Amino acid sequence: MIGVIIGPTGVCNRIFQMIFVYAIARKYETMFRFENWQIQSHHSYQTYDWLVKRFMQTPWYHMDPISYEIEYKEPHDKFLTYLDVDKELPDFKNKSIVISYGFFQNEKYFKDYRMDILELLKEPEYITFYLEQTYLRILSFIKKSYFLHVRLGDYLTNQKHFIRLNKYYETCLKEIGEKDPQSNIVLFSNEPNKIGHIYPDLIEQLHQYHFNFITLNEQDEIACFYLMQRCRKGGICSNSTFGWWAGWLNSNAEKLIYMPSKWINMEIENDIYPEGTHIVEV
Repeated sequence: MIGVIIGPTGVCNRIFQMIFVYAIARKYETMFRFENWQIQSHHSYQTYDWLVKRFMQTPWYHMDPISYEIEYKEPHDKFLTYLDVDKELPDFKNKSIVISYGFFQNEKYFKDYRMDILELLKEPEYITFYLEQTYLRILSFIKKSYFLHVRLGDYLTNQKHFIRLNKYYETCLKEIGEKDPQSNIVLFSNEPNKIGHIYPDLIEQLHQYHFNFITLNEQDEIACFYLMQRCRKGGICSNSTFGWWAGWLNSNAEKLIYMPSKWINMEIENDIYPEGTHIVEV
């Protein structure tokens, strides 16, 4: 039995936590459970009930409250790497263990269950209805596009997370422009009105490399996420799990997913990049 205490993070950090214990339960034929999942995200004040309920409906979810025997904390410098679960965790197959801290942001934990995860994380019906009501005229454009994610907001004041991606964005745009001339780009950001201030050359580069582009000002976290996931050609991610998951859930075998070579301002081992990612110098 393995449980995880969900922190007050955004949806994609929570997805990593949820998918980790789900995959461990599958691999080792045990049960999993979420604790504290009702706590609101500090980004959007959502609790993502619709997502939690999907996990609860799987045969591996333990519904009843439990008193755990062992507590585990992921090492602070290992959240972007793959840890050997057999060595790292105590004998959770015979005892109940709760993860009180950990993010487990590595595809190797769960890639064997990709098809099941795609089903768990598919676009919810209420979002489909909202997107088709709100964006009907441009959904075909979005489907034929690459996303470009500019993470601002809290990143601007957090020295650990803010990385200048000017060079990275230009390199990605140039490469896509050469591989797929006059293609579509959809700009996403939690503060789209600040993109021109933080990255003043970005719009000029989109013109320079002959892209058709639009900027979306969708402030609902979940709607924005699934709009990004609908960009079937792939995307240019920022150093954020938001773009990571939007790209990973894209089932187009020919997609192009770009991620920056520097993910966080910490001297730690970084193996967050999923298979097939184009890693570009920042």
